[in-house]
Amino acid sequence: MPATIYRSIMKALDAWDYLQKATFEEADFIETFLEILRSVKERKLHKESQSAAYKEAAKSPVADQLSMDPLRQRTPIWRGQRINLPLTAQRILAALFARRGQVVSYEDLYEVVKSGRNRDNIRKHVSTIRDAFREIDADFECIENVPMRGFRWVDDDAGRS
Repeated sequence: MPATIYRSIMKALDAWDYLQKATFEEADFIETFLEILRSVKERKLHKESQSAAYKEAAKSPVADQLSMDPLRQRTPIWRGQRINLPLTAQRILAALFARRGQVVSYEDLYEVVKSGRNRDNIRKHVSTIRDAFREIDADFECIENVPMRGFRWVDDDAGRS
């Protein structure tokens, strides 16, 4: 049996023990391991900063209107009613709400999207978020488009209930 076919069959079966492994120098291994540790540390710091932003956002009176917990993947609640959103849209909503009043760039939103990292997909997700909010609140206008830059969560100044 040719080696490429054998290799692909073993990979498909997750039979890694039967595949020939590449060899590399100890220095390469150490550098790879250190790179993994650095990326884990950066990810942890990023999550901590996001968590701090969510806690700060929760102190605002606007936070009474929207409650969400993206880490536990619970459905967001707007003015006491559940909002049905896919997970990616929830992540985008969390990013916008955590930095409300500020422009959240497309590049920042790409970080919370797992696949399809382009402006059209971000716009589609934001459209989905707006539609979900408008099912509950027909006058919802809290997410505004900032042309060529991204989106911004604007607090509801009208104070509707």
